Amino acid sequence: MGAVNRLSGVPNLAAPLTYAAITGYCAASQVLVVHWRGGPGVRRTARRWRLAYAAVLLGIAVTFLLGTLPWSAAPTWTPTTRRPRSSPR
Repeated sequence: MGAVNRLSGVPNLAAPLTYAAITGYCAASQVLVVHWRGGPGVRRTARRWRLAYAAVLLGIAVTFLLGTLPWSAAPTWTPTTRRPRSSPR
């Protein structure tokens, strides 16, 4: 994991890649089970599973990109604090 982060230059890039790989494996396994089961609606069911897993992969990518916002865009205080904390320098 450290090698992926060092080679890419993006901190924690290995985490969403790992989650995406695991999700892809789960999707492939689920679609394989659907095809093994057979039946009249196999193609429709498999398509729905693929679309659902594609949405999960999109969610992983979006949350990773939202988490990489610059510090200036992130709030440095919460409503329960008495005063805003100083921003890191």
